[in-house]
Amino acid sequence: MKAHTVVSVIVLVSFLTPTRNQTPPWQWTDDERLNARTVGSSRQPLTGESTSTSNDRVQFVLDGARNPELFMPTELFDNLTLGLWDDTAVREDARSRYRDAIVKFGWQEDAFWKTLAKVDRRHQELQRRFLSRDLQAAEGERLNVEACAARVTAFHAAKAAFGAEKFLQFLYTAVAPGMNITARTGTDEERRLRWVEGGCQ
Repeated sequence: MKAHTVVSVIVLVSFLTPTRNQTPPWQWTDDERLNARTVGSSRQPLTGESTSTSNDRVQFVLDGARNPELFMPTELFDNLTLGLWDDTAVREDARSRYRDAIVKFGWQEDAFWKTLAKVDRRHQELQRRFLSRDLQAAEGERLNVEACAARVTAFHAAKAAFGAEKFLQFLYTAVAPGMNITARTGTDEERRLRWVEGGCQ
């Protein structure tokens, strides 16, 4: 490979890959995640697929296989709880994706899901109510906020049940790599993420 070609490749990789600290993804603080995701990403796009820009906002594709550290913990937890859904296809698909990782982390699969179902019961109840019928706007908003708070409560209960460090490591190494979302940068998005991570309170 010619020297100028090597330089070009290095420049491209530097542009597409955000500046990382050496901390494992599950040990990042919320402030570090938010700064890299909503501030740093506006200067250094995470993929070549950035879309529209509006005021101080830009949309981009957040790929958990490349940047797991930029997902907020409850985003990952919410995705994990698809393994508790009433819809058999959704539930079994989620459980099959995490089966090997659950065993690798030393948990018994059936006990893992039973424990998760116990701590996430209220969140699941509220989601079923939200999805089961047509709602007036005010009722839908109320249920959304209640479900948000219940999800955060369940997340903290899951950390206590499985061990905080171990459970976070599981989320960032087993759940994040399979996730892709359209994310936004900007101060309004930072405020929204902090609000959601705080239980919408």
